[in-house]
Amino acid sequence: ITASRPVVSARKNLLTKTEDFADAAWGKYEASFLNGQMVESSSVAVQHRITQTSIGSAQPGTKFTLRCKFKSGAGSRNIGLRIAGASGSIMAVFNAITGVRATTITTGALWTLDTVPADAVLGSDGYFIASVSVVAGEAAAPGAWINLLNGTAYTYDGDGVSSVYINQAQLEYGPVTTRYQRVNTATDYDTDGFARYLKF
Repeated sequence: ITASRPVVSARKNLLTKTEDFADAAWGKYEASFLNGQMVESSSVAVQHRITQTSIGSAQPGTKFTLRCKFKSGAGSRNIGLRIAGASGSIMAVFNAITGVRATTITTGALWTLDTVPADAVLGSDGYFIASVSVVAGEAAAPGAWINLLNGTAYTYDGDGVSSVYINQAQLEYGPVTTRYQRVNTATDYDTDGFARYLKF
C-alpha cells in the first residue's frame, strides 16, 4: 500500500479567486460582477449574492471567520457577509456607505455567532474591512456568501443598477480575522510571511 505523503503548505485562506469575483469559482445568483462591483439584477423577490460552497471541513465547535473589503457603489445597498452550513447560516450586515453593522441575521439553529461583529474599519484606500466569526454546530463544509441587501432585507426587488465594490475575500479557520492572503488557485497563492505546515 502506498501511503500519501504530506506536503508543505502555507495556505490559510480557504477561498479561491479571492480578488477575481467575475471568475466561475464564484457562483452568481441574481448578481453580476463588473469593474470591481457586485451589481444586482432587476429580478423581483430574490436574493442577490455570490457564493463559494463546500469549503474546508467542520465538526461541531469548529470556528470560521469570513472577511471582505467593500465600499458603496451605485445606490445605497448594504452588504452581508454570510457563512452557511447545511442546516443554517449567520450573516453580518454592514452599511456600505458608513461601515456600521446594521444587524446580524441567523437562519436555523446549528450555526451561531462566536462574537458580535464589530463595525467595519475604513482603510486608507477608501475600502471598509469587515468580518464575521461563527461556530459550526454540525459536520458540514461551510460556504461563503456575499449578499446585497435593501436595508436589512436580503430578499427584495432588484433595480439592475445598485452595486457595492468588493475585494479581498477570506474564509479561514479560527475566531478572528488574520492577515489577508491572496489565493488565485490551489497552487497559486501568497506565501511570503505566512507560516508553513504539513498538509496531509
